[in-house]
Amino acid sequence: MPYLVEATLWSPGGPVALRLVHTLAPFPAYWREWSAALAAAGQSVRASGSSRVLMIGDFNATWGNGKFVALLHAGLTDGAAAGGRRPT
Repeated sequence: MPYLVEATLWSPGGPVALRLVHTLAPFPAYWREWSAALAAAGQSVRASGSSRVLMIGDFNATWGNGKFVALLHAGLTDGAAAGGRRPT
């Protein structure tokens, strides 16, 4: 994965798994690496063993991309969508 930092935040409600992500752009020359980065991000969520995960960063993806949607199906919620902004 081009950039993934894993940490644990301690909050009054208990621990929160924090993941900071920055993937390559999904250009044809980097497609395989980009796809692998999104898959690794999803694996990180599943491996955290926590229902409290905060993943932030630049995924270089939109809701129109199946790999990003698969990441959301791993248990994440798009913050912009949850805040009322329509996904693009």
